[in-house]
Amino acid sequence: AKGKDFRRGVSMAITGGTAMNFSFYKSLGIEDPVWNHGSLDTQIQWFKELMPSICGTEQSCKVYLRKSLFMFGGYGGNDYNVQLLELGLTPLQAMNYTPKIVTAIANGVEVHAVLTANFAYCSLEF
Repeated sequence: AKGKDFRRGVSMAITGGTAMNFSFYKSLGIEDPVWNHGSLDTQIQWFKELMPSICGTEQSCKVYLRKSLFMFGGYGGNDYNVQLLELGLTPLQAMNYTPKIVTAIANGVEVHAVLTANFAYCSLEF
């Protein structure tokens, strides 16, 4: 998408993306992330890298972002898919990781809110 104008909108969504980083799944014994091409942290990193090309200086970005709408949604679903389908955990076993997943989502939203200085909208869907 080089050379495109993203001032009217951009999606940082990743197919199969998770709230948790791959290191979490590696610690559970998953070696090949066929289903995961990035986590919430990856999406936030992309956002950070894209901002200067959209609005320039830090001050210009603050002004620009105050008038912007941000939506977060769908996080956590793929985290459970991995546990249930790839690891074969029961729903009850997978629920043991719920606090870590929710914390990862909350931290991601908080980091984004700090980055944008004026967080306009947040929609978390589970």
